[in-house]
Amino acid sequence: MKSNIQFYHKTLYPLPVLLTAIEGYRRIAEISLSDDGDYFRCSFTNCVVDPVRVVCEFHNYLIELLNSQGADSGL
Repeated sequence: MKSNIQFYHKTLYPLPVLLTAIEGYRRIAEISLSDDGDYFRCSFTNCVVDPVRVVCEFHNYLIELLNSQGADSGL
């Protein structure tokens, strides 16, 4: 993964989940979010560790948030 820009499909990653993850990572990286049609675009800058690692861990955190949300909503 060479890019610090990642795209998240809106049907898989609801905006509230992305915003929660971005807030959780505010001390680790600056993450800007924009709307790109069917996707949300996240740009990762000023990472405190290797940006590739930050993006990978961010993905894991998103999955964890989605799983916990699904468990809470009975999905």
